[in-house]
Amino acid sequence: MSFAQTAAKNPVYDLKGDEVVAKRDLFAKHFLNPDGSYTAAIASGPIHYEKNGAFLNIDNTIRPFSSTSYTYANTENLLESYFGATAHTGIKNKTKEGEVLEFQNTTMYWEVAGQKAGEQQSTNAAIVIVDNKAYYNNLYGSINAEFVALNGKRKLNYIIPNAEALAAMPANATYLVFTEKVTIPTNWSYANTEEGLVIRNEKQENIYLYNKPYSFDANGKKLRSNNTEMAIAAEGNVLTIATKVKTSWLLNTNRVFPVTVDPTVTVYPDMANYNTGSVYSSDYYKLTADIGFGRDEDNGAVEDFLRGWAKFNTASVPDDAIVSNGVTINYYVYYASPDYSPAYGHELVFSQLNLNPVTASGSTLYNAIEQFGYGPFVTAAINSVGWKAHTITSAAIQNDIANGLVNNYFSIGFMPQGDFYAGELIAVDGWDYDKPYLTFTYTQPTMSSDSFDKLVSIYPNPTANTLTVATDLQIESIKIYSLVGQLICTNTHQNTIDISSLPKGIYLAEITLDNGKVISEKVIKK
Repeated sequence: MSFAQTAAKNPVYDLKGDEVVAKRDLFAKHFLNPDGSYTAAIASGPIHYEKNGAFLNIDNTIRPFSSTSYTYANTENLLESYFGATAHTGIKNKTKEGEVLEFQNTTMYWEVAGQKAGEQQSTNAAIVIVDNKAYYNNLYGSINAEFVALNGKRKLNYIIPNAEALAAMPANATYLVFTEKVTIPTNWSYANTEEGLVIRNEKQENIYLYNKPYSFDANGKKLRSNNTEMAIAAEGNVLTIATKVKTSWLLNTNRVFPVTVDPTVTVYPDMANYNTGSVYSSDYYKLTADIGFGRDEDNGAVEDFLRGWAKFNTASVPDDAIVSNGVTINYYVYYASPDYSPAYGHELVFSQLNLNPVTASGSTLYNAIEQFGYGPFVTAAINSVGWKAHTITSAAIQNDIANGLVNNYFSIGFMPQGDFYAGELIAVDGWDYDKPYLTFTYTQPTMSSDSFDKLVSIYPNPTANTLTVATDLQIESIKIYSLVGQLICTNTHQNTIDISSLPKGIYLAEITLDNGKVISEKVIKK
């Protein structure tokens, strides 16, 4: 299967064939082809959430919710968000670990010589919903607050419509500051990290990350920016988060309004996100967000070249799968310099990465993204906004994906080729909005009936009550799925499972043995 070079929508929607829902995980879909092979579409970030043992499609739509306080919610997501009917109610975040209240006691002020000036309390604006966005308009004069529900995360954008909205700025102000209070469970903790504010549960697991904020104007967001800062204060289990925008940046004569100030909260940051980014040549600065390649604006007097990277979780593909020829990388270009062009000798190379780019240092990662990679190279023009796709036919990538299945991930570098002037670059959405996809076809070695009989036998089949699995090996688990992939029941470290309560019909039994083998067999409930 392949995609057009530019598509108007996410390429996974164009995959034909029957999706095998039982093969889903957070990141991947698998489609059964007529010849018995499978096509895997693996995103660089989460596309599913888990509920009652099944992986369901994330839906970012904000819908009415039956509560007098929180009248709208986005619940079909890794992060459940409940929005107050008015701004002063705030936002409630919910995961299985607990609840966090945020956007409380919101204020805006100017910072002059380290002191507050012109502090304003927010208005109690009524909520307005548009698809996956919630607005509290005119929160501070003409400044609006916009919440955007995304996969496993939610953005808060303060939107400054024009320069007149900043008319009350005092002389010598150094920052425009937006504050909110966040209430966490009493036995939870927090820590400032390189990525931002981490909220941890009582087991010291990272549950939320309030990413370091950034600001951008109508010209679009920059890959690298230092115009916005975050400050944290705590009193018990109540945190005050201050988002501070430098007035030197706001007042720059090149500023084009509206301006967006963008703090973001991400759920389960260790598990689900930060699988894409860029790294710079001048100081090996590593971004864990959008993918950039080419040459950015110079870092002072030093040329600054960009290489990008992406990591794909392949845990849903069997370790012994045979990967077929033709691996496609799908990616969404949101910014493109017109001069990044094959007419000027520019190409893109997808290169092998023999490391985990998420944990590697900037210098190690930059030097690991090789100049020569998988063939063929991208020689077509990609300097337009939209979905792009490139199919790699080199046998090397088939082998690298197959050999890496035991590690549950595959990583790739985005390496620019050619001579570049400052500002000649391509910027690609990372795990944030339109995620990159790795798509490939594979076959799963079929176990003959003789081999199956040597490992396990299931009886009685059909049955009205209990299934028994006979084997000389230890059983890790027995799981029963419906034919649409919903996990119905499970039993661990036992050789029987009771299915007496199930309706009559055909089900799929998945048996995991202690040698790593996973065996699937249809069973009939009488």
